[in-house]
Amino acid sequence: MQNFKRVIRQMKRQPLHTLIVLGSLTLSIFSCLLIGAFVSDELHVDRGNKNLNEIVLFRQFEASPLSGGQFATDFKLRFPQVEDAVRMKPMNLLVASGGEGFYESEFYFADPAIVDVFTFQWIKGTPKQALEMANGVVISEQIAAKYFGYEDPIGKVLTVNGKTRFIVQAVFADSKQRSHIQPALMASYKSANEVAGYNVTTNYWGPGSYTYLQVKKGTDIQRFSALLPAYLKSLNDPNAPFVWKPAFIPLKDLYLRTSLISNSPITYVYIFSGAGLLLLLLAGFNYINLATAKVAMRQKNVAIQKILGSSIQSLRVAFMLEAMIYIILSFLLAVLLSFLFMPMVNRWTDFDLSLTVLITPVNLLAAFGFLCILTVLSGTYPALITSSAKPITALRNINPFTHSKSPLRKILVVGQFAVSFIMILVTLVVYNQLHFIKEKNVGYNRDQVLTLDLRDAGKNEKMRFKQMVLDVPRVEAASVCLGLPGSNVILGQKLIEELVPKGSDDASVFQLTIDKDFAKTFGVRLLQGRMLDEDREADQGKFLINESAMKKFGWKDIEGKFVGYYTYQYKADGSYEEVPLRGEVVGVLADYNHSDLKSPIEATLFSLNSGYESKMGIKLKGGSLSAVLPLLEQKWHTVFPDKPFSYTFLDDAFNKSYSKEIQTGKVFAAFSGVTIFISCMGLFGLVFFALQRRQREMSIRKVLGAKVSDIAATISKEFFLLILIACLLGMPVAWISVNQWLEMFAYRIDVGAWLMLLPLLLLLILVSISIGWHVLKAAASNPVNNLRSE
Repeated sequence: MQNFKRVIRQMKRQPLHTLIVLGSLTLSIFSCLLIGAFVSDELHVDRGNKNLNEIVLFRQFEASPLSGGQFATDFKLRFPQVEDAVRMKPMNLLVASGGEGFYESEFYFADPAIVDVFTFQWIKGTPKQALEMANGVVISEQIAAKYFGYEDPIGKVLTVNGKTRFIVQAVFADSKQRSHIQPALMASYKSANEVAGYNVTTNYWGPGSYTYLQVKKGTDIQRFSALLPAYLKSLNDPNAPFVWKPAFIPLKDLYLRTSLISNSPITYVYIFSGAGLLLLLLAGFNYINLATAKVAMRQKNVAIQKILGSSIQSLRVAFMLEAMIYIILSFLLAVLLSFLFMPMVNRWTDFDLSLTVLITPVNLLAAFGFLCILTVLSGTYPALITSSAKPITALRNINPFTHSKSPLRKILVVGQFAVSFIMILVTLVVYNQLHFIKEKNVGYNRDQVLTLDLRDAGKNEKMRFKQMVLDVPRVEAASVCLGLPGSNVILGQKLIEELVPKGSDDASVFQLTIDKDFAKTFGVRLLQGRMLDEDREADQGKFLINESAMKKFGWKDIEGKFVGYYTYQYKADGSYEEVPLRGEVVGVLADYNHSDLKSPIEATLFSLNSGYESKMGIKLKGGSLSAVLPLLEQKWHTVFPDKPFSYTFLDDAFNKSYSKEIQTGKVFAAFSGVTIFISCMGLFGLVFFALQRRQREMSIRKVLGAKVSDIAATISKEFFLLILIACLLGMPVAWISVNQWLEMFAYRIDVGAWLMLLPLLLLLILVSISIGWHVLKAAASNPVNNLRSE
């Protein structure tokens, strides 16, 4: 208790030191709590499933998590390792309950086995029975409240797409844990064919379903995957071995360690975890620096305590206690700040973080252990050097431990600013890459392009609506196509043999169906020939190609050129054979990024719409949208009276595809600010205590004729040299880190010398501001005041 009171008195006597130490520690721990909430949130995706370690996803194609509906049936029948199988077919459907309908993007058709394989909290009803019925549907609490209010939803009817009726048979609780898919409604998989309008359930080549397998406990997934080539061969599919890239992906790795669902979030987990560790190191460095800088002012006090009988052990305990009190107070303040500012942080970053995810026995134990380690690391050195000094040395004002040229002091200062350099450089690279993405010419125009979803419309309705849209004032052009630029919605095809480059086994090619106004609407340049025209009957079998296709085929012009791919013709026994589809090339479109900038531009064939296209782009002339939107909505309801008018803009969709990177940029900017602020606070306190010890030295220099500028330069150059060393040490770490992150992008900036030097320049400016006032004030002081007692 006596030691505790002594620490409190010390804190009150030196408010500047207390403010700097508490402020830096609190900011560091506050930042680490936010990072911990983010990392924990990412690591807990899908962890709520009781069969997590036994569930695998079947991947049919390399870049998609979806597969044909027949695989689940085959795997369950052919492989004894499979205990159960579940298919989930996602669809975006118009759902209504007597009144206005809404599009529900989280509508899934699922097998009844989902009830046993995945973990749901069922509130009422009979879910398994519901999914065995052709017209059964189960819904979430949120959907129940949305369509039925406070009424019991069991037995109520939901109408899908204005024609198919489903009866609610069960309700499940809204999930509080994150999952890579979070269904809001689930209907029987038996109904998928009727609603989709094509064969979903027994199709190998209709990659529209998630196929999950629950394997038996102890199954080796790698050995299980090794059985896939023989299985594919048994199907006698002429195209399967070439196009399919089958694999079993463990559910625990699906979200974190693959790009099938998200952009491999484990990368961001490592990045943010590293940032949190750096911030804690920064806080520890800062505390040790300030504590040892203050030793000179406390040596006499400690010496007197020794003379009066205090043991070295008790003195060391007192210093350790001081470090512990600072850290505990900082932790409590950081927790308070986290609860106060978490809503603001979530709004700013578009995250949905909560500290409650950290409240687990393991996390609490880890936090306690981390605080103990931080206490020991931060308190041990000041305790040792202060308590081990000889009383007579301290009373003579001789203090070798706190000399300004102490190696440990220099190491700690270098460590602080190396951390700051790394954080600043990472932030600069993220922001420059995002700026590069936004400003790069992606080959199409995304400004003032409004997009609509026509997924349920017939071919004649689409054409009628398009013509009505073109009559609206301020509409420059309109186009109906399979997939919008930047969406990555496109078909994968297999080229006919004569088009495959010699010596290459890459027969893949993309295909996009478009209309005659595609290039005009999206600003894609026509380099050779002409556009396809649906009004020309002969154009139905012809093609456009892009520049990448020209390079792949080794062509310089398109005169007399033909392209083609394989389609398929089914036989009476259910098998099929490849049928080549060839056509004349009538034009060449400039390359544009149909995917995002993380993927390179691929060879693409363009053909006329076949009737299944679901996207429309409308190019608007500049000006206010308030006049044109009501007119478009009026035309929409004329053609589609039962469907809600819902639109997006192409540039919004483009920005959304980089939401993770935008979030990362914001967070690192904040953390960089925190590291700079903490480092400058520490340096501010360090210079303050150092100058107090060197008052007589500066006074003697002034008496001997030194100018204020000379004295300021002498004192400052030591710190500038340390910062330069810190930046040189931080450069390799920062360079490796940012280049690993940039590898996610097919198109990226170069981390040049100017970008590496910018953090150094920024740190030098900030440090000059931090220490300049102290140095100039001390150098300009009257030497008489400092020497009168000598």
